[in-house]
Amino acid sequence: MLDGNFRMDDLGLHGGARIANLFENAFMVSIMQLEVHGLESMDSGTQLRIRTMIKNKQGLSGGLYIPNDAFHILVKEQVGLTEEPCLACARDVLGEMQKVQRDAIEAVKLLASFPKARASLIKQCNEVLTAQHAECTKYLKTHVRMNQLRISYEHPDFHKDRILFEVEQKR
Repeated sequence: MLDGNFRMDDLGLHGGARIANLFENAFMVSIMQLEVHGLESMDSGTQLRIRTMIKNKQGLSGGLYIPNDAFHILVKEQVGLTEEPCLACARDVLGEMQKVQRDAIEAVKLLASFPKARASLIKQCNEVLTAQHAECTKYLKTHVRMNQLRISYEHPDFHKDRILFEVEQKR
């Protein structure tokens, strides 16, 4: 089913082919259709917001160099926009896996003679799929959050000397 050995009809994509299509087409289209909030139009409100962030980062010192933090704040906001398409793709994959499960159970004709066993099998499969979907959703949210908070060696909370000392102690 997932490797293409189950249905051989021309009525649409099924199983693994459908899941691959979800990633290659549906997910990619949703990512490419994301609107980058406030960056392509660069209206006066956005320009004022960027200038204000730069001035706030410079403080009293001013200076010729523009701090990177203003740019990082804008990028972090944009990275957060990818969370919903990721979660939607995970929901679509779950739906397709549930269809594969139904098709697989229906393909086993002997299960029709044992309705309780069939119902129990369906229940167990749904529980496994739902649990794995919950883990996947948790992972996707964590991944987006990690990309928003990527490690910056210039960040004040990153103590290079302390980390090097800890690494040396472990040796």
